[in-house]
Amino acid sequence: MQWNKTTKVRKQRKRLWNAPKHRLHKALTCRLDDRLIEKYKFAISRIPIRKGDKVRVVRGSFKDPAKEIDVIEVRPKDNTIVLTGITLSKADQKRVPRVFRPSALVITKLNLSDRYRRDRIEALGIILEDELAAEEEAAKEAEKKEKEDAKAEKGDKKEEGDEEADEAPDAATDADKKKTKKVVKKKPVKEGEE
Repeated sequence: MQWNKTTKVRKQRKRLWNAPKHRLHKALTCRLDDRLIEKYKFAISRIPIRKGDKVRVVRGSFKDPAKEIDVIEVRPKDNTIVLTGITLSKADQKRVPRVFRPSALVITKLNLSDRYRRDRIEALGIILEDELAAEEEAAKEAEKKEKEDAKAEKGDKKEEGDEEADEAPDAATDADKKKTKKVVKKKPVKEGEE
């Protein structure tokens, strides 16, 4: 079924409410930041928003041109997006997340962990290898830092502990060795029993 264009708002809304899932996903497209459009050589200017993207609010009371916010949830069914840290208080003092329409947001950084999204961008002739390499390097640095922190914590624990604590793992390994060296003795077989 092909949709004809219409200027009637009631028809547009009805089509959005009754749309199949693949059309709902396309309705959640956001504009890219000018810096990203230049980076991708003007090949794309809008892309469907995903969880993990960084966005900037450009319309409404939460508008802040300098603040980048993470997308924590995308709701295709009601065409809304939830951002981290932006909540409203209800009459009973409960805090609920404030939802945004895609037209009020601008994507400042894309989440490229999804291979289908990467493939779509690369199909336009844009090479993302430098971005992927930078992300991998950042992940490796984070792992190294975690390992160094873990080693530092272990070093602190060893300094605080007694010598018995150092000898305890050796005793445990000796006990394990003794268990593995157990020999199973066979019972003597009496005549007539086999």
